[in-house]
Amino acid sequence: MHSSEAKKVLLLYRGQIDERDPQFAEALAQAKRDPDLVEWLRRQTESYRAIQTNFREIAPPVDLRDEIVRRCPAPLPRPYILSDLLKLAAAILILAGAAAFLFHRSKAPTAVGQSEKEITVRGEILDMACYIAYNYSGPDHAACARDCIRKGLPVGIKDADGKTY
Repeated sequence: MHSSEAKKVLLLYRGQIDERDPQFAEALAQAKRDPDLVEWLRRQTESYRAIQTNFREIAPPVDLRDEIVRRCPAPLPRPYILSDLLKLAAAILILAGAAAFLFHRSKAPTAVGQSEKEITVRGEILDMACYIAYNYSGPDHAACARDCIRKGLPVGIKDADGKTY
């Protein structure tokens, strides 16, 4: 690293906070080899400390907090919080387990005398992720269900009696 590169890095240096960072360590090593850079870093550090001292002596206005809150809009709610993601992950695991069980069961030979019966189910198409995690269904959730199904999330059908397939 050249002294000019080290100077650019050291402009951001914050003393003990950055000592473990390899880029700052390399810049500090260069400063030890270059007496001009050592002097420049000393002056920078003194200037930085003087600015810190001056700022600490200035009392902030009493209403500063209220003014900041008034001018800044409230932060938007996070679309997914950890608990929601965990619920969704649990729902997906349950669905995957159920699907694996049903797949395995469908491959098992039928007992003698039993016949497989085809049925027709009519009802609401569900995206099972939202249905299991939040019990979302109905016309208010149709657009979200359409999007989730297009993304490849599990699909189900809820008949008029509320039974899901």
